[in-house]
Amino acid sequence: MIEAKHAAFAQSISASGDWPGPVQVDGVLLYRLAANWPPDAEVELSADVDSLIIKLGKAVVRVARSDAKGGKPIKRTVQPPDKRHKGKVEVPPDPVGKRVELNATWLFSARMPVPQHREPIEDDE
Repeated sequence: MIEAKHAAFAQSISASGDWPGPVQVDGVLLYRLAANWPPDAEVELSADVDSLIIKLGKAVVRVARSDAKGGKPIKRTVQPPDKRHKGKVEVPPDPVGKRVELNATWLFSARMPVPQHREPIEDDE
């Protein structure tokens, strides 16, 4: 089972018998159906011109094929690169020979005004 557009993920399932070739169906619908099957269930799959036929016990489900007659099958293409990726990340070197300010402030203040800071603490001696 392969993601149809870019083959971004694939998963193998154990099977026996013959298979006619690639069959394209709605993956979300197929996932919802498969999520309800018990893990040790034996499912019978067959394909005709218009649908994928799934048999589990006495239940029979027909899932419409997206590559049926008159339908356009999804053509696999190379996944486009992410536009947010601008190239290799440059990390500046550590300041070894440069003097670093120990009390440098950042762009925000880490000290928050809380009531204990308004009045000085007096010793009770």
